[in-house]
Amino acid sequence: MKNLLVCMIVGVFAAGAHAEVGETRAAGAGNSRAENKIGTFIGIGNPFPSILGVNAAYHITPRIRATAGYGEVEVTTSISFSNAGVTSEKLTAKTYGLGAEYMLMDGNFTPVVGLHGGYFDVQGKGTFSVQGFEKSTGLAYANAGIDWLTGGGFNLGTGINVALLGGSGASFYGNIGYFF
Repeated sequence: MKNLLVCMIVGVFAAGAHAEVGETRAAGAGNSRAENKIGTFIGIGNPFPSILGVNAAYHITPRIRATAGYGEVEVTTSISFSNAGVTSEKLTAKTYGLGAEYMLMDGNFTPVVGLHGGYFDVQGKGTFSVQGFEKSTGLAYANAGIDWLTGGGFNLGTGINVALLGGSGASFYGNIGYFF
């Protein structure tokens, strides 16, 4: 099973690279971000500080991308045993985020920096902390990383998020998605 997963990942990268090379030969110096404006991607650590998030994006220009995202974490904070049975308390932390990212180069593979804001919403009983966020609060964070968008619309990105307001610390993010 592990070998199958590795083969699938390598195949996706190879197909994306082949599509990018083919498109570059056919279209010359075209920019994938100008041609593929709207997209969606799944993010690990994006939006910050969620563990897994769903994001939408729009390339305002080939170098500026607007993003909106939603992430959620549910944690069991206590378990009780009694004659009536087992009861548990849960806490849910939701992240809503908006932001903008700037592509530092014109190519399909480019460094990226961004600034984001949002709201971290905690509901339930118990205590919970992720990246210094413990209660409902507004948040701001910056990101720096790399972004790759093929001519066919396949997108990969990775980097680091750094809390500026509402929490503390930094964390990795990784995105995989599609633009059209």
